[in-house]
Amino acid sequence: MQAGPRLPPPSRLPTQSVRPDAAPMAESSVRLRSRPATEALIVEAGERILLRDGFPGLNVQTLAAEAGCDRKLVYRYFDG
Repeated sequence: MQAGPRLPPPSRLPTQSVRPDAAPMAESSVRLRSRPATEALIVEAGERILLRDGFPGLNVQTLAAEAGCDRKLVYRYFDG
């Protein structure tokens, strides 16, 4: 039985895309939505949760999950 191709050690694996048409990733983090858009998503998610589950169902974890964002953003945008 013949072994398949061997992979190079992890330190020698390519760190960039091997596809020639792939755009390089920016070094800094990329914001996919603006702050106002994210705030609106959080508010709309809160409204949906309140209508569906009432006040007892509303917490930061469920709010962030419903809005599709990290719970840290909820605290950052709506401190309180």
